[in-house]
Amino acid sequence: MKNSNMIQILALTAIAGLSLIGCGAQKVTNGSGSTDFASSAYMANYSGQPIARCSHDVANFPNLGVRMMATQINQQYSQNASFYFRLKFDRFVDGFNTADQAIQVWTTSVDSMGNRRPPQRINFQLERVVGGAVQQASPYTYNDLTFSDMQSIGTANGFSVADGKDFFSTVSLLVFPDDQAQILTVTVYQTDGSGPTSQVELLIPQFYANPTDYALNHPQVLQQLHPLRDMVGGAWTAAQYENEANRFCF
Repeated sequence: MKNSNMIQILALTAIAGLSLIGCGAQKVTNGSGSTDFASSAYMANYSGQPIARCSHDVANFPNLGVRMMATQINQQYSQNASFYFRLKFDRFVDGFNTADQAIQVWTTSVDSMGNRRPPQRINFQLERVVGGAVQQASPYTYNDLTFSDMQSIGTANGFSVADGKDFFSTVSLLVFPDDQAQILTVTVYQTDGSGPTSQVELLIPQFYANPTDYALNHPQVLQQLHPLRDMVGGAWTAAQYENEANRFCF
């Protein structure tokens, strides 16, 4: 296992309000991305309100889409956390097939006035579905995943990787954000700084499935990331909101 130097570049964008780029892939030892969720917000008592345990970005980009699911911890990945979060790409960028392309995962939180706190780049692990069974795809924890990494993982596991879309057809990310994180950002970028950067944001589960209930005590910046934001003021039952929110599960 080798560690290489990293340069972190953060840039604000007018569209997303947050653009996150870091150069240089790095792998760290397995499990270093975990945290203790024993008293986390993800285990909060929601007083019988319908809860979304899964989420989806609301950007609706044709080339990048992410779903996120809160899952009871598997001790294979962490001895301390009560929940981990699985990320699955249902759309991924075309042409992700050169050594200078990579992805990163970031989290941030928002204060009561709606101001974003400084973002944090987080580590992630990888799992792969093989014959309907889930297995660990790599013994490493990553904070950058390059196309070269994807090819190496494919070689180690006996499958070919034509591009990023091919890789993520069977591979998911496992993330362990701290219990204050509210927004997760996935960034696809060029490590040499050239070319466009793509990114999507999504609300970290768990949260009120009914966006009207959610809006009562969350600032606008978070309301706009609710996957059912277009259904504010709807006449659905609690069960309908919960079912609709959790259709993002996988």
